[in-house]
Amino acid sequence: EPRDRAERQACGTIIVRGFAATLEELARGGDERCLITAFHSVRAPEESITEYISHVHEGFRCSSQCFVLALVYMDRAMKRHPEIAVDRLTCHRFFASSLTLAAKFLDDSCATNRIYAEVCGMPMRELSELE
Repeated sequence: EPRDRAERQACGTIIVRGFAATLEELARGGDERCLITAFHSVRAPEESITEYISHVHEGFRCSSQCFVLALVYMDRAMKRHPEIAVDRLTCHRFFASSLTLAAKFLDDSCATNRIYAEVCGMPMRELSELE
């Protein structure tokens, strides 16, 4: 784990960029004609995935390991449920729910669902259902 603020910032930038690049690549290959799942938005968010991940990274203040675990959760979910496709309509919500679960599992002090939902920009009930 990073020791000082500058190191945390640099580490955070690397995490955000790497995670965003991974999700953008997955979304490019996503098939928007797949089955509609709970992760689907009615329309694509205006905020890019990089902006969204950066915003959530700042708001959650969770450990770097949470981002790694969130990616593992997403990978496992896609393998167990092939109907879950990552595309521009699902990537934000899929990421938000995966990171919420990871933060709750890994971090000693985690926020409430109300806080996580607020940071993610969705109603608390919706985030709870996605979990």
